[in-house]
Amino acid sequence: MEIDTLSVILLTLIIFFTYLFIRNAPNPDVHPILLSSQSDTTKVRYPGESAIYRNVNTPHGFPQLLSKPENDIKTIKDLFDSGLKKDGGVRKCLGSGQRSEGGKYVWQTYEWVIADLASSYYSLVTVAIPHIPLFLGDVINQIQFTKIRGCIVAEEALPIILSAASSCPSLKYLIIAGKGEVSEEYHERINSLGLIVSTFEEIEEIGKQSKIEHVIAATIVFSSDPSSKNIVADVAGFLASIPNQQILTSEDIHLSYLSLAHIFERITLAALLFSGSAIAFYSGLLSNVLSDTEDVKPTIFVRITIGCQVIQMYVLTQCSGIVTSNAFYDYQLRNTTDNDDDEESHCGSPLQCNEIKLIDCVDKGFTVEDTPNPRGEICVRGLNVMKGYYKQPSKTSQVIDSNGWLHTGDIGMILPNGTLKIIH
Repeated sequence: MEIDTLSVILLTLIIFFTYLFIRNAPNPDVHPILLSSQSDTTKVRYPGESAIYRNVNTPHGFPQLLSKPENDIKTIKDLFDSGLKKDGGVRKCLGSGQRSEGGKYVWQTYEWVIADLASSYYSLVTVAIPHIPLFLGDVINQIQFTKIRGCIVAEEALPIILSAASSCPSLKYLIIAGKGEVSEEYHERINSLGLIVSTFEEIEEIGKQSKIEHVIAATIVFSSDPSSKNIVADVAGFLASIPNQQILTSEDIHLSYLSLAHIFERITLAALLFSGSAIAFYSGLLSNVLSDTEDVKPTIFVRITIGCQVIQMYVLTQCSGIVTSNAFYDYQLRNTTDNDDDEESHCGSPLQCNEIKLIDCVDKGFTVEDTPNPRGEICVRGLNVMKGYYKQPSKTSQVIDSNGWLHTGDIGMILPNGTLKIIH
């Protein structure tokens, strides 16, 4: 039987487009059976509550939830040293050697990360002040409430910090990041306020002579959500939130452009430092981010991305960033809120450092007895859960119960494969 040229062309096109469809289809990279049971579930539960769900790698009966990415990592210094060994770099230590609150008010610069690492090295309690959007009243309230003594600031942010300083008697020290130069126009105001000003380079020299004290420090995070108040997260929570199974290497490059005051970006940078990966900072203008990517050529870029497969997470500031995450090779994601019946849409299973459950939320019409899947308020317990709201024990007790469960206020549904879907 002879095959004419047209038939050959048509057959070739059919094979080609079939290949493209299979290659680009939103299917997992592993066999679906491996994704059919992504959580370990308790056999019993209390009335009005769902079962408790854990990561399959830290099942119930496991001695403890995963507390750090590697057994020998106990501090941020250990984390950074681990990354240096993987990358072969050389580290210099920075810091003041005194324990107090130190605010970081710096636009997206590498000094921000250095200051954050140094603060952990020297047991400084840091306060990450959000800078987008920026309001004088918020800055004054945050400095007054936390009694910040020192603030690291870029020169472009000096005007608002100096305006706030007259209302903040606790503020005594300013460290100028960037070029380390202060314009003449600011000298008179600085002197009149009695502030002690140093450059970042001067602090680096002081740090070379200081001894590191390995004390677990904490950070205070002000969320952009007014209802989130101020959240105390400790180093243990940071270490516990770092995913030890994600594929990051010393060959990876991350372009950082999200606010460094945001807990998720800080956890992302910690994971990169642990892996010995490179971190590049964007030029400072969001309109230039795409051109920055052309220069940096990052292998890791955090955003809501169109046109590529996505790993989706359930993220809370109160939980050092991440609560649940999709399995690395599970990309079957569509809209996560519009269609409650779409079981392919989910935020994955719990991290190895925390566990989750649902409780009845009758006033909103959700219960754990709902069919086909239990629905209710999401509760989280684990090492990455915040210590509480700073100086607000009554508000802390309203969201963290006596058994250590954080009541998030978010409504979720547990799918048959043990993954969490956010529905409200």
